[in-house]
This record gives sequence, structure tokens and C-alpha cells, in this order.
Amino acid sequence: MMLGGEDAGQEAHRGFVRARRREVLGRWVRRLGAGLRGSGSDVAGRLACFGEASGSSGVLEECCRGFEIVEVARISGSVGRCADFDRGFLPACSCLGDRWRGVHLALRKGKSLPPVELYKLGGEFFVLDGNHRVSVARYRGIVAVDAMVTGFLAPCGC
Repeated sequence: MMLGGEDAGQEAHRGFVRARRREVLGRWVRRLGAGLRGSGSDVAGRLACFGEASGSSGVLEECCRGFEIVEVARISGSVGRCADFDRGFLPACSCLGDRWRGVHLALRKGKSLPPVELYKLGGEFFVLDGNHRVSVARYRGIVAVDAMVTGFLAPCGC
């Protein structure tokens, strides 16, 4: 399929290259800002990790599971791929390119993708399965995704 002289595969490749450039630029801007403030950490750019968010809560209790349509902007972290994406879900490694481009291409062609799997803790959502789908959705400006959500409650301490 050609779109204005560019096929969908080339569009997916260019999208990944742009997403990587945004991530690298963001990392450099954060490092420069941290250097000016005297802080060497890039915590502001890190994707939130479910293990860290739930660690201070003690043992979590699974409270519910079901299908939801979740706003992509409310997905703030990952269960196991925290280092692979930045806080904006931009790919942090060129090694993610093949999978990222495949998801981009599938969405571009209108293919139906399975719902992402999310954990919900408080008001935050963390990706268990579907990090690349969330990344591409954010990049493409998709507002919401289908998701299977497992909610967790922190113990009440009673």
C-alpha cells in the first residue's frame, strides 16, 4: 500500500527513528538540566516500575479483573520492562525496533490487536503485556486502548 509515495513499512520505520530521536533528545535535556542543578540522576525520565510502586505497600491483594477502555495518558509504568521505555513510553533502545515497527505497521493497516494487560494500583496503570502497543499508541496520538485490567489493593493495616 502506497501513501503519498511512501509505503506503510517505510512509514513505520521513520516513526521508530523519530520516536528514538525524541527519547534520546529528552534524555540529553534531562541530563543537561540535572547537571545544572547538580543532580546526576535521570529519575525524572524513568518509566515507573510496578515493583517499586507496590514495594512500600506490602503484600498486595488482587481485587478485580476485567475489560476496560483505558486512556493511554493514564498508563504510567510497566511491570517488567521499565528500562526499555522512558516515562513517555518512547523506546529507550534501538533493539526494540523490529517489534515496535511491527505494531506500528499493524495499526496503520487497521489490524485488530489484542487488548493490553494492565495492573492498576491506586490511580496508576502498569503494563504487564503490551508495552510496544502502548508505546506506538502514545506516539501515534491514540487516546485510549482496550485493556484487561487486574486491580490491586494495598493491605489496610487493620
